[in-house]
Amino acid sequence: MTADTRPVIGIDLGTSCSRLGIFKDGKSQIIANHEGDRSTPSWISFSDDGEVHVELSAHVLRQLKNRAEEYCGCPITDAVITVPAYFSDSQRKATKIAAEIAGLNVLRLINEPNAAAIAYCLEKKKDSKVLVYNFGGGTLDVSILIHSIDDNTFKVQATSGNTHLGGKDIDNLLADYCITEFYLVHKIDVKDDPSAMARIREACEKAKHALSTAQKYRVVLPNLVDKVTCDITVAKMKMDEIDDVVLVGGSTRIPKIRELLKGFFGDKQLSHNIDPDEAVALGATIYAAVLAKVEDCKNVRLVDIISRSLGINTHGGIMSPLIFHGTHIPTRGYEIYTTIADDQEIVPFKIYEGEATLTQDNRLLGEFDFTGIPRAPKKVLEFSLPVEKSTGNKQNFAVKDKNACLTSAEIEKVMHAQNGSADDSS
Repeated sequence: MTADTRPVIGIDLGTSCSRLGIFKDGKSQIIANHEGDRSTPSWISFSDDGEVHVELSAHVLRQLKNRAEEYCGCPITDAVITVPAYFSDSQRKATKIAAEIAGLNVLRLINEPNAAAIAYCLEKKKDSKVLVYNFGGGTLDVSILIHSIDDNTFKVQATSGNTHLGGKDIDNLLADYCITEFYLVHKIDVKDDPSAMARIREACEKAKHALSTAQKYRVVLPNLVDKVTCDITVAKMKMDEIDDVVLVGGSTRIPKIRELLKGFFGDKQLSHNIDPDEAVALGATIYAAVLAKVEDCKNVRLVDIISRSLGINTHGGIMSPLIFHGTHIPTRGYEIYTTIADDQEIVPFKIYEGEATLTQDNRLLGEFDFTGIPRAPKKVLEFSLPVEKSTGNKQNFAVKDKNACLTSAEIEKVMHAQNGSADDSS
């Protein structure tokens, strides 16, 4: 088997569970782990500022890679990996670094809702506008895509999300409820007992899953603390243009979530035609086969959007956007800037992503200095800052000096002209 004919894999790298898929016999399918489970615990963690812990992600990815190689009986290096739609640039970079550490070549990082839409729509016979509601263990994404069957194009129209909201937050709410009930009965506070808290959280996760189908669930933890048994019963709480509402992620099985969505969309039916746990991995696998040009795979064209605006810091700490959130990629943008002080020879550029007016509330991506500027009064010289955003989520910045062809005499002439205009207006 040559490198060109080796299988490629799709990976849903989840916060709590990950799934692995391979394209075989004309369709994508999930590869079970050694225990026969179709999902593998991830336990991906984030630092306080939301950054991915690269080493932990790499460990999970290496496990998945090894399992795929055992299943296929050959080396595997190429993969498509999914990320939450609202992941920041640094979170995406961290995921790619983790994959490289694990020995994987990332063909593309694609957003989880996009992967789910591909898996859901691929066999449909008519154009459709799909809303994907992706509520997983640690993140929430909502995306709207238009699927055109003529050229099998998926065009993202809008996306939003929260990278710090997921099923784990519901586990925490259930845990808080159990802790309070336990205290009311036994007058013992277990919040500072790591062992007791770990057992409560594990039990509450099981309770959450059970309450997706049962009316009530009894949480029983013998000898939780000081030989006191915890025994608590948790009861279950009783757009016109969108063609399909697709529920993705294990947390969408929670009845209250479905009830809220039904209330929001009215008569619109929530789709149950695809496994919410496996849709993302299956879609990633299909797209991996497309990029690898697998013969028996339908071609798919994905047109994504930029999830966060790109811009620079300007005078006063104001964000000056170069490419706005929601713009289809690949794309390019630029803006004209000037000096803010007399004889300024260096202009510092700080690149940010985010929607806040003040750059201090956005995320810094990087910075560089534009040097060698001819000495001149402020606002005389101009330069443009073009930026390109590619489908691989790469951005390139380059400063272009609009005064590069001006001689010192010409610059002085511009200065005199400006001074003359100032005198006339005074």
